[in-house]
Amino acid sequence: MTDQATYTFTSPHLTAASMDYSTTPSSSRLHDTNNSSQRPYFLSLDLTTQRLGLIIVDEHLDVILADEINFDSDLPEYCTQQGCQTDGESSTLPIHMYVKALDMLLIKVSAKVELQRVKCISGSAQQQTLVWWSKAASTLLSRLAPQKTLHDQLPFEQTWTLPNPPNNDATTPALVHSLEWMIGGSERMAQRTGGRAFYRSAGLRRTILVTVRAIALRVI
Repeated sequence: MTDQATYTFTSPHLTAASMDYSTTPSSSRLHDTNNSSQRPYFLSLDLTTQRLGLIIVDEHLDVILADEINFDSDLPEYCTQQGCQTDGESSTLPIHMYVKALDMLLIKVSAKVELQRVKCISGSAQQQTLVWWSKAASTLLSRLAPQKTLHDQLPFEQTWTLPNPPNNDATTPALVHSLEWMIGGSERMAQRTGGRAFYRSAGLRRTILVTVRAIALRVI
């Protein structure tokens, strides 16, 4: 059970999060990829609720390539809207979709850029999003083979135990008020923790899981 980690690129203004993939000129989307000088490249990934983006730069911070996978349009088999699967009042994030998107994106990029020239990889992901790994996940990860895709080697039912709520999750209002009351109010909460309690807090989501989904914890 881990939070998705966030890593920052050396030059934050050139991270994937700052790129507008839909409006980037074609000359910038694929720049000088046929150069035979074999200079090093640096790759950054950006995972949001709605898409997985990628940007590659060289040592001069010139953009070599920028591309993305839009979950709704490029992965219609997951039936997402704005990157979320909705079933009645429940809305979740399909983690396995992110893995398949990474496979698709790297396949697309490898046809345009020599990935062996990439010397460093960075990435950023959604804040407050939890990934519920199964007990078997570490074994599956240790057995990954480069000849196969990640999504084929990491089946959802074996790798993750629970679907993830989205960042706009609003299922915890009662817990928010209860937590602030126990601490002594929202101002006291801010003094002790640096911020107030909020609906999408990872800690509150864990509390809900313990309360409502206790059986599932046995396999996490």
